[in-house]
Amino acid sequence: MPRGDFDSLTRALATTQSRREAVRVLAGAAAGAVLAYLGVGCGKDDPAGPAPPQDQCPTPSTCGDRQYCNEAQTCLCVKSAEGYNRCGAIPTTCHVQLCQTSADCAGLGEGFFCDTPNSGCCTDPPADLPRCIAPCGDVDNNPGTVCDGDPLSTGSIQAAAAAIAGGATEVDLSPGGCYHYRRTVVNGFVAAEVITADGKRVAGWDHTPTQSNGTRDSDLDGFSEWLALITRDAAGQTQKVTVTEYDPTTRTPARRRTQTITGANEMHVLVEAAPDGGALEKVAEYDAPRLQEVGLDPLAAAARAVTPAVAQGTPGPCGVVPDASCPPGLADAARQALEQAAAEGSDCLAAHGLAAEAASLGVNYFMVDIVCASSLPAESGPAAVCGPDVSNPNERFPIYINPNSFPSDPAARRSVLFHEMLHTVFTEDHDPALNAAPPDIRRENDRVRACNSMCMNPNATKCDCATCLQKSKCEPPCDSFQGCATKNEAGICLCPSRMNYYPSFTQCTVDCPSGLACFGFQCRKVSNPCMG
Repeated sequence: MPRGDFDSLTRALATTQSRREAVRVLAGAAAGAVLAYLGVGCGKDDPAGPAPPQDQCPTPSTCGDRQYCNEAQTCLCVKSAEGYNRCGAIPTTCHVQLCQTSADCAGLGEGFFCDTPNSGCCTDPPADLPRCIAPCGDVDNNPGTVCDGDPLSTGSIQAAAAAIAGGATEVDLSPGGCYHYRRTVVNGFVAAEVITADGKRVAGWDHTPTQSNGTRDSDLDGFSEWLALITRDAAGQTQKVTVTEYDPTTRTPARRRTQTITGANEMHVLVEAAPDGGALEKVAEYDAPRLQEVGLDPLAAAARAVTPAVAQGTPGPCGVVPDASCPPGLADAARQALEQAAAEGSDCLAAHGLAAEAASLGVNYFMVDIVCASSLPAESGPAAVCGPDVSNPNERFPIYINPNSFPSDPAARRSVLFHEMLHTVFTEDHDPALNAAPPDIRRENDRVRACNSMCMNPNATKCDCATCLQKSKCEPPCDSFQGCATKNEAGICLCPSRMNYYPSFTQCTVDCPSGLACFGFQCRKVSNPCMG
């Protein structure tokens, strides 16, 4: 009996209601087998038999040998449990439903199928466990979360952006409307915004010309765990951004970040935290560039060589001088990668409990312009965004890309642009004291880099997940990721003239307070959030 017929038989037996019905199914199957043996009935060449899947592809992928099956390289050719090579969406996480046959995946949606062992490189759960793969396209790779089955898609955010540009004040962010956005416009000025998920308010903003107040409630319990206050001068220029995050259990302040603009590309940053649920206290204070960059992120290492435009335009935000135009096709390709990054990244954030951030990613997409700038500082790498205030619906903002170093690989492009969009969601900067740390340590202790890795890096670690989700210890879902690169307690000296990373916390405590200039200053621990 062909395997497909046997699978159908076992599924039928599993769902029968009585012994009589089971006997009927078995009798029918036996008769079918005899007829097939005699050359009668639904053989493989019979039009009435089960049709092969329409998403077949030639060569299946294995760990270390990806075989893409679409031009955007967002899908892989994967051997299914039934033996067909099928084109499936690259999962944004290894933590999806396990399976034995594609029938096990049917409840996730049309087109989901079960892969075969070692199709990918997952380690936890291990690669030898088959898992459900979504069909290639705009589908939910992370079922079981808010708005399950209706995540943001490239098509839905394109449509929403076009509608907003056309004057609409209410749009669906996801195809089925589970994520929804509404704005109030007074005399051409956006005075309020509300985002809902499954009919519940998940985020919102109230705006005046000189102030914006924002709230987020990612767990949809009615309590806003995230509050933002943005102040601007009479000309509308941002002066200060203060974000306070609350412990969802105690509902007391857990973290606060205050960014004060001090120049065209400079800001002063004060970071406070409440250890063990106590009062907020200073844990870091430094000056940083407003231009938030990808830098030397290993996920964005693939670069392209393009002759930069010579002509340049008027300086934009952060004083960046843009090129007069982008090389042919680059802006469109970057826009396409941005759409994919927003959809995939939003799905990942929502799957890990950050529903407000997931929806905000789609809303911020409305206001983005792709701007080529060969003049970006070398340390900015392939792209940068001018922070910290990019949550103003009354003013568009650029994501600068450097034509000389913007990646050619589609996956690397999505990672670069998702990184920049995360700056617009978290309004967090990169702590310059971590610049001297090894790349893996820097990534695991920087929220934007950690979230980017959690969603875009197949080798993401427990610490990436814990830093992104602000978990003090590893617990689901972070406990199922790979082991952390951060093994030992390191330290950062908080003295402004000696702010640096020390591989040993003990050595930091000795060196940091030495000398009159740094007398009394202490070290901040850089440690594995899963310790203890």
